[in-house]
Amino acid sequence: MNVIVVLYHRWLVLKPFNFIIITGLLMILCSIPIGYLFQLFGFKISDLGGFETDVISLLGLIILTVIIAPIFETIMAQLIPIYLAQKFFKQNSHNVGLIASILIFSLLHVSYSIWYAILVVPSGFFLAKSYLIFQDRKESSFWITSFIHAFRNSISVVIIAMERFFLH
Repeated sequence: MNVIVVLYHRWLVLKPFNFIIITGLLMILCSIPIGYLFQLFGFKISDLGGFETDVISLLGLIILTVIIAPIFETIMAQLIPIYLAQKFFKQNSHNVGLIASILIFSLLHVSYSIWYAILVVPSGFFLAKSYLIFQDRKESSFWITSFIHAFRNSISVVIIAMERFFLH
């Protein structure tokens, strides 16, 4: 347990670039066990739903998932709920903001499926926590969070591009 605490404290003080890379990778790593549990219970990847990547060009996919979605979702799922929590819940604003942010982030993805919304909960946690960390550090919490999200989504775009190139 002590190792986890040490790693957590090292994560808190990473320089922004390193923080973005490490956190983006953690978001993916923490989603893997949930995906595996879904498979154990008989769900297929197609049951999860998700963005229809076949109906959009690769450039459109990059613009939408690496630029537009991270900015929009950071506003809707981190900036607004965390701001409101800090304004109305002085005592537990970090915890209320964190939970509200995770729930809203998940709800923004429920249109794909309830299972997809559950799958993105770890990502919602890391994005909300990152926003709060950089807010406490008095650094650009909005842009760092958006860049983490963009980096994470760019990994998905690379995988989609590779699938298109090698499987079609």
